[in-house]
Formats: sequence, C-alpha cells, structure tokens
Amino acid sequence: MRPLLVKILEDHYLNLIITLDVLGFLRLVAPYLLSGLPDKRDLEITPLSGTFWGTDSTEYRADGVISIRRRKDRDDFGLPLLHVEVEHAWSARLGERLEPCRRAMEEYHQQEVLTVAIVLRGDRSGFVVEEAPFKWLRFALPGCGAKEYLARAEPVAWALAARMDPGEWSPLRHKLECYRRLDAAPDLDDHLREFLERWFEVAVPLPGEEEDELDRLLESESGYRTRHFAF
Repeated sequence: MRPLLVKILEDHYLNLIITLDVLGFLRLVAPYLLSGLPDKRDLEITPLSGTFWGTDSTEYRADGVISIRRRKDRDDFGLPLLHVEVEHAWSARLGERLEPCRRAMEEYHQQEVLTVAIVLRGDRSGFVVEEAPFKWLRFALPGCGAKEYLARAEPVAWALAARMDPGEWSPLRHKLECYRRLDAAPDLDDHLREFLERWFEVAVPLPGEEEDELDRLLESESGYRTRHFAF
C-alpha cells in the first residue's frame, strides 16, 4: 500500500478501536481516572468532532476526541475529555505543536482535556508523562514490549502491541501472536474484532510469501476464524 494510505488507515482504525474500548485505554494510560467510575452501562461514551475553532477564530483539527459522561438526569463526575493524537513519527517539538490545540479545545468545550500522543515510529521512550509545555502523555509504542501488552485483558492493548517491540519474534511470529490473542477472546464484540483484524493487517505488513505462510498457520490452528480483511 502507498505510505499515505497506510497513514490514513492507521489513524482510522486505531481511533475506532480506542473509541470502542476507551475504558480499557484509560486503564492503560490513566488508571487513576477510573477510581469510583460508575458501571459502563451508566456511561455515555461519545466521539466528538475533531474540528473546532479557537476564540481567535483559528481552526483546529484533532485525530480523536472522546467524551465520557454519566447518562442523562445524573450528576457528572468530572472526567476530562480524552484527546488522542496518532503520531506517525517522533518530533522533539510535539508538545509545542499539541499545546495550542489542547488549550483551544478546553476553551471550546469548557472542560478539562487529557491529551495522549501515540507515537508509532522513531521513539523508544515507552510511556512518558510529559510536563512541558503542559501535562500530557507520550505513548511511544516502539519502546514497549508486544508480549506484555498481548497478555493484558484490554483489547486496545492488543492493537497497540501490533506496533510495539516484538523482541525476538520475527514479523511473521509477531503478527501470528496478534491473531492468536484475538482468537483467545471468543466473546469479543464483533465490531471490535473486525477493526482489530483490519488494524493487524495494516500494522504488521508482511511480504506476500509470509502472508501465505501466516494463512497456512492460522488455518491449521483449531477454531481460528479465517481472516477476511487481508489487503
């Protein structure tokens, strides 16, 4: 696939997966926010438009903005808006670039914002709490271990693991383990399963002969659902 198409698909599928498993994502990046949170059935999880205007009439665009509130007729509990940016490469000035957008978002929505930048390439720092020019979270996937995150219960962790350090695994083994983890969750929501399958295809590209070998291995394993979304 062309690089631009890959970036578009990376943004699209990763933001969809985070939206569908947003509480799992918060458990990874800010578990303290979940203390005292009501049952998920009492929550309204709403993806908001990433396009908005600042008080100076400047237009801003964000990759993903998610609101988590109590359902109507109940008091709110003050959870911040979740602002997620998918960064395809590391930049030392990332915080400076994010800060005006975050500030304008708080002014526009009149609500505190938690900004998380997910860095897909070129940064092996792992998970970092940044303090400048504002407090934000940098989640550099190449600096985290794929095995550790595939072992977690949150489906969004499996998605992130596809872009993490595979250790001694080859790319083929890495992709195989992603699908095995998906197969080990038979009760997973169908929409989330579909988007994870699509994401794995984009996140761990293989040459044609290795894709054929992956299909052979998966089909030989009992109970595995044949991939429907190979590109």
